[in-house]
Formats: sequence, structure tokens, C-alpha cells
Amino acid sequence: MTDHPSLMRRELGLSLIEVMVAMAVGLITVLVVMQVLLAFEGDKRTTTGAADAQTNGGIALYTIRRQVQMAGFGLPVFTANTAFACGDTTLAIGGANIFPIEIVDGGNAAGASDTIRVRYGSSPLGGVPVKALTLTNPLGVSSSMACQAGDSVLLVNGAICSATSVAAVPDDTHVTLNSVAGIVANKTSIACVGQWRQFAYTVNNERLELATTVANVTTTT
Repeated sequence: MTDHPSLMRRELGLSLIEVMVAMAVGLITVLVVMQVLLAFEGDKRTTTGAADAQTNGGIALYTIRRQVQMAGFGLPVFTANTAFACGDTTLAIGGANIFPIEIVDGGNAAGASDTIRVRYGSSPLGGVPVKALTLTNPLGVSSSMACQAGDSVLLVNGAICSATSVAAVPDDTHVTLNSVAGIVANKTSIACVGQWRQFAYTVNNERLELATTVANVTTTT
């Protein structure tokens, strides 16, 4: 039997050059695919990071907005004046300034952050003012329903203001205060604002921090 020359050539397989060309094409294909995957992953990380930042920013703004809406809650509004007509600029309730909202400039130093401070009371009646009817402790008042033991109290007589706290509430028409200095019967209004709180927002190491101060005790989260 005689071997056919063309059949022998087909059975010899691939040459070394053909194998090297195939490997080169394969490597180039792998490199292209890897470059596409790397570019895709980079774009995905950028998009995901931006989306996360927007979500976190939205949550932070929503939280701050809720606190800002409460700013000044509990500060009484009087017929002739407000709590801000007080002549004492250092007046504080429970160790905190009575101004409802404040933005503090953090300066131009690297990493410095501005601070937003929000303040309000916890009284369910919003600091409804009542008149002091007597000068001695416990004070006679038209109604003590807005006051509870431990509440911060704002005392206002025209532009003269002071702050103290409630020691006890004996009955519906009397309130015992820790200080009655400056009270004028039938002229001084008493407003129990509950626990006067301060919420301070700042950015520390690219993280939003909330410092909550109640009765001179500060908790940071």
C-alpha cells in the first residue's frame, strides 16, 4: 500500500510557529479583556462611592434638618418680649446657651470643620409661661402643669432674665425652685423648658459626629 503525500502532511499537526502565533494572539486577547475588566471595576467603584456619599450625605442632612426644625422649642414667647430680650448675654439653661441655633467657624486650618449647634427643650408643653404669684419658695403659680422636678427654668421680667431649675412640684399651684433671686410677684414669668439640650454636628476625619449635651453631660456618636 502506498502512502499519499498530501495525507501525510495533514497528519503532521501544528508547527512551532503556528503555536507561537496562537499563544501571542491568546495573550493579547487576555490583556485586552483584563484592561476592559479593570476599567469597568474602576468605573463601578467610582459610581458606587459617589452613590454611597450621596446616600450618607442625604441621611446626614435629613438628621440635621429634623434637629433644626426643633431649634428653640421650649423657649417661651411673651406678650411684651421674648427670651432673647434678656439683658444678660451670658444667660444659660442647664449649662447651655439659650440661642436656638448657632454655626461656629472652624477656621482655615487643614482638617478644620465648622460646627452646627442646635438647642431646644424637652417640655411637652413647649415652655408655656406662667406668672409667679408669690416671692417665697415654693412659689405660688397659676398652674404648675408644665413643670417637673429637674426641669430647667427660664425666669423673665421684662429684659431681666435668669435661669434656674425645679427642685420639686408640691401641687398644681406651687413650684419649688433652686433659686428665686430676682423674682417679682405678678411680674415675673416662669417657663419650664424641660431638659435643655444641645446637639453639635461637626466633621472629624471625614466622619459626621454628633455631640449631645444634656445637663452638662456630653455624649459623642
